[in-house]
Amino acid sequence: MKDFVYHNPTEVRFGRGVVASLGARVRAAGLSAVVVVAGGGAARRCGAFGDAVTSLEAAGVAWTPCEGVRPNPDLDGVLRAVQALRDAGAGGFVAVGGGSVMDTAKAAGVCALHDGDPWDHFTRRTTATAAVPVFTVPTLSGTGAEMNGTAVITNMAQQRKWSLRGPTPVAAFLDPVYQRDVPLALAVGCAVDAMTHVLEFAVAGTPCVDAKALDIPGGTYFMEETVLAQNEALLRSIIRSVEVLRRIPGDYAARASLAWAAGLGLCGLTGVGLGGGSWVSHALEHAVSGHFPQVPHGPALAVLFPCWMEEVASEHTPMFERLARNVWGVEGAVEGIRAMRATFDRWGAPRRLAAWGVGEDAIPGLVRAALEYPRPLGLAPERVERIFRSAL
Repeated sequence: MKDFVYHNPTEVRFGRGVVASLGARVRAAGLSAVVVVAGGGAARRCGAFGDAVTSLEAAGVAWTPCEGVRPNPDLDGVLRAVQALRDAGAGGFVAVGGGSVMDTAKAAGVCALHDGDPWDHFTRRTTATAAVPVFTVPTLSGTGAEMNGTAVITNMAQQRKWSLRGPTPVAAFLDPVYQRDVPLALAVGCAVDAMTHVLEFAVAGTPCVDAKALDIPGGTYFMEETVLAQNEALLRSIIRSVEVLRRIPGDYAARASLAWAAGLGLCGLTGVGLGGGSWVSHALEHAVSGHFPQVPHGPALAVLFPCWMEEVASEHTPMFERLARNVWGVEGAVEGIRAMRATFDRWGAPRRLAAWGVGEDAIPGLVRAALEYPRPLGLAPERVERIFRSAL
């Protein structure tokens, strides 16, 4: 296991009715006015927006709305949130919505304290150390955005979907009740996103070279055994939660379990000792939705992640075999990939990028975009092209 430092200061309040304490917590942070960031209306329909502003008003916190965040959030939305903050003289953001809304608020929190080109924060691979405070009220669970400092934003002019890293939210108020009516297709997309976050780390395991360790029951022992076992448990819990939701869409226990698993999936715990993980599939997806904003992140990963695994299976055989056995209940790397695909098929996820109108003519641009990603892919251009072609 590689050396690591783990620190995640985000406070999480989880359960029915926790948003009632939002206003007092914002007040306790020294804020008297905030901008409430939201999307296209789902936060209002599920009741989260109304509950949040009621709590703010009860605590004497003034609020200004900034709504209309897009599903693949863009830089214009970030700048609009920054301007709303300055116009209102507010001291922080409350994000009520899914990952796009939370990422917009987090990016705006960083950009609000810095002059110059806001896109500079995305081209640098350094972590911003200062931001205005952000509080989150998630209404979707998949991105884990409520428990990490990453914000993924699209620069529409450049067709680049890149990320910045900054402080984590001050506090998250996670009430699974707001997610009880989320359509199954959307819940599946969120679940796939959460799974791929865990998988990006899980594929980075290193088999232990100690000959004695290789002979213990349960297969090869890995240097990051505890972290990998934790990650596999998270993956199994996500799969089981989706299977329940397929049968009982409004089941509170399944919604709650999925919500907590998604948060844990990208709060830092799943990557400790693994040296940062892979993240190639996410870079490939960002290239796609950077060029085609109508492509939803999670479902696109359901297409791309198995394609990437097929391309690199020979280089990750021990780890892929472990995932096959411990997550999918089959033997062999190839069988594991097939089991993953079969599960996504059963859930109704698309199998091809063509479902969103992505065709052969787009491949050269997608390859260029993927290779320009600030984090190196470690793949030759012809291999990147092969992955995209297999995903069409």
